[in-house]
Amino acid sequence: MSGKTKFIVLVLALLIIAAPLASFAAYDPTKGLVPCGTSANPAPCSLCHLYVLIDNILDFIMWTIAPIVAVLAVGWAGFNIMISGEQPGLRAKGFGIIKTTVIGLAIMFAGWVLINEALIFFANETTDNGRKVGSVTKDVNNYLLPWNKIKCSVPVQQ
Repeated sequence: MSGKTKFIVLVLALLIIAAPLASFAAYDPTKGLVPCGTSANPAPCSLCHLYVLIDNILDFIMWTIAPIVAVLAVGWAGFNIMISGEQPGLRAKGFGIIKTTVIGLAIMFAGWVLINEALIFFANETTDNGRKVGSVTKDVNNYLLPWNKIKCSVPVQQ
């Protein structure tokens, strides 16, 4: 086995060993991904909890997995740029990976910001016979904010 192959095998082995650590770093035993029916939260599951589960998974992907994958992608791109030497194609590939990673993160986070701002803008203005009454700063407490958190209320069983 050549030196380059040994290095790649070592890096892949370290990534495989370190990958589960990312999930434990974000794991909160009081919250968890599953919002109901667990030892941490023994409340019975309802349809609303399915939406909470989907929200938890999306938050986990967006705020935990995506930054880790972005760092690994930029690291791999930097490695490609560093070893490119006389191979301009490898250098271009490294810069392409960095460009793709930055554009992907920008789209993901900008989409969240745009939706947030649009909902706050449109939801917080009230009218009275066609005349604008409220503003964003005055009416923010009259609405269910934050919009991106789902709250389930379980009916009391008798």
